[in-house]
Amino acid sequence: MSLIKNGLWATVGNWGQQLFSFITVLVVARLVTPEAFGLIAVAMLIILLCQRILLEGVAFGIVQKDDLQYSELYLVTSFWFALVLSISLSAVVYLTANSIASLLKQDELAPILKSLSVLPLLEGLGIVQVGVLRRGLRYKALAIRTIFSNILSGVVGVYFAYTGAGVWALVYQQLASSFGAMLTIWYCSSWKPKFRYSNSEAYQIIKFALPMIGNAFLFVFANRLDVMTLAMYSGSGATGLYNLSKRVLRTITDMITSGALSVSLSVFSASGPDHIQKKDMFVKQLKAISFVAYPCFIGISMTAVELVPLVFGPQWIDAVPVIQVLSVLGLIQTVQLLCNNLLISLNKGSGLFYFNAISILILVGYLYFFVSYGAIGVACAFVIQSITSMPILIYLVKKNSYVLPIDIVSAISAPLGSAVFMAVVLYLGHLTWVYSLPIYYELLVKVFLGGFVYLLFSFVVQKEMFYFFVRIGIR
Repeated sequence: MSLIKNGLWATVGNWGQQLFSFITVLVVARLVTPEAFGLIAVAMLIILLCQRILLEGVAFGIVQKDDLQYSELYLVTSFWFALVLSISLSAVVYLTANSIASLLKQDELAPILKSLSVLPLLEGLGIVQVGVLRRGLRYKALAIRTIFSNILSGVVGVYFAYTGAGVWALVYQQLASSFGAMLTIWYCSSWKPKFRYSNSEAYQIIKFALPMIGNAFLFVFANRLDVMTLAMYSGSGATGLYNLSKRVLRTITDMITSGALSVSLSVFSASGPDHIQKKDMFVKQLKAISFVAYPCFIGISMTAVELVPLVFGPQWIDAVPVIQVLSVLGLIQTVQLLCNNLLISLNKGSGLFYFNAISILILVGYLYFFVSYGAIGVACAFVIQSITSMPILIYLVKKNSYVLPIDIVSAISAPLGSAVFMAVVLYLGHLTWVYSLPIYYELLVKVFLGGFVYLLFSFVVQKEMFYFFVRIGIR
């Protein structure tokens, strides 16, 4: 299956996940308070850490494993290692739930964490199969798993939201999603574990996993320290506003980039030691992702005033400036996530570990000065931290590959310029004739006008990418 088809299947899976998850959020957001969203945000921070440990420590090890060292015994040993690790993580979450709730001064958090503590175990039961399917570029099976689990979770979440379950609707949604994903991955994958184990293979697994587990800790805290800080200093209300804003931007990021990013790790790894080929694939993927992502992030910033009250309800109007600030983060993460995959494919997990450690230190400094401003202050701190630490990541990429800073700048300059031109046109339109339109019509005009202007300008300054996506649409 070609790279494009794999990317499309990965994108279909991620779109299915984000669509049904976002529908649930839309329904629940109109029925519960920002405080309830703040509670689930903190709880899922802990669960995400456990899931990231399993993904980076086990699945990534399978994907990047050299063909000569890739064996059935390695996979079986990985499964039992993942099972022990996931059981341990679930036990830790359950046993520390009360302490975490007390530390964050959120007593309602304890029963939520205990209910969600089973999620790491469900993740561990299918993580090896995920690695096998990723390595084999079987993204159709992964897409089926994602779509099924999210249909199930969407139905469960919406049902309980309408019955008045409040924050528990989101809890039940997460449980249904993980359970459905685990069942589907076992059905779709032909690989099944056996009662075998190898100490030598276990040593190799642990050798790879240890720095990656450390990197998972730092990655999650670097990306979610903002949520934890808000929960501790500003309460669940501000945390809910901030988390919904971040959820909107994360949904856009995942729907646009996750398909291509999932394929990129497998393709980078499959290219072996050929650094020239890796560079060529990196630049092409960055151009393609930026072509789609940049107008979306800038567009969401330009339409947030109309979009938020229409979609989520008037109680979320304070989230508008937070969304506008965080849209800048999407521009940065488009580059950052692809750089991360390139370094992982080069087995430079230790470099990412140090990068994330430095990122956390920088973020802590900015949060100290900005947290008193609430959700908008934390959003600014997170964006400034990402801008500040980006040169370090680019240096790591330059040091370990043939990708130079000028290659990255050249790849994103055309889509960024086209998106900025689109924003200028929308702003001028808002100041003139668009300003007098009803909010529904103003949103529609902005969307269609922005899309037309971006495509027209792209036809002039990035004609190659324009025709590339036209050919994909025709296929």
